[in-house]
Amino acid sequence: MADKMKNKKSFLAKNKKAQINIFVVIAILIVTALALVLFLYHRQSISITPSNPEEPDNYISQCTGKALGDAVSIMLDNEGYIGGYANFSFEYEEIPYWCYTPNNYARCTPLAPMTIEHFETEIEKEIKPKVEECFSSLKTSLEKKGYSVKMSPMHNFSVEMMPSKVSLSISRDFIAEKSGEPRKFNKFSSQINSPLYLLAVTSHEIMRQEITFCNADTLALMRGNSRLTIEKFTTGNDNKIYTIKDTLSEKEWKIAFRNCVLPTPA
Repeated sequence: MADKMKNKKSFLAKNKKAQINIFVVIAILIVTALALVLFLYHRQSISITPSNPEEPDNYISQCTGKALGDAVSIMLDNEGYIGGYANFSFEYEEIPYWCYTPNNYARCTPLAPMTIEHFETEIEKEIKPKVEECFSSLKTSLEKKGYSVKMSPMHNFSVEMMPSKVSLSISRDFIAEKSGEPRKFNKFSSQINSPLYLLAVTSHEIMRQEITFCNADTLALMRGNSRLTIEKFTTGNDNKIYTIKDTLSEKEWKIAFRNCVLPTPA
């Protein structure tokens, strides 16, 4: 009998200890979940905080930075194009020809002047109306706060692609006055991190080598920049597809060539 009582007490003690452990685990999970919710809420609240129009340079930087990022994303997703391009369909993918000839033995002809200047001009054309909207929105927001606003036409508007980033520079006289105290601005800028320059110059070098040598030395290009991986594939109808990837950002694009084609012997 004594042994039964002893076993019963031991069982109850173990059961109580197990229940306490379960409650501790549940409490930890609840605290962790609450901390995660608060963290995510805080992050979300930071990300959706609107720009303060009373800081015009920051307001324009954020607004134009969004427009710049959208344009660069379109260009990255479309292998350097913002508008349409002459494409090649391969395994349900639309891949743009950067250089093409319909003739055998012939060197290909570039289908667009895909230079850095070309990319910059395309981005400028894409974002300029949106930049004007940014300034109009800023002007309206300040006037609602009692400011008198004057702004000149843009004196300078330029996009510059550089290694690892794309920047926008704007020169424009902008005066916001309230209670007889004018605030003057004449330069605005924004920039985003992007591998666009790297992908563009690499693609252009591949095209140059294709036109010159009927082939591109992908190994040499990768040795020249450790961030790059380049793969080349020749399809059954003599199209060459180069896949160029920036391993740091994981961004990649594909470009097609029909060049120096040797006909299959009959």
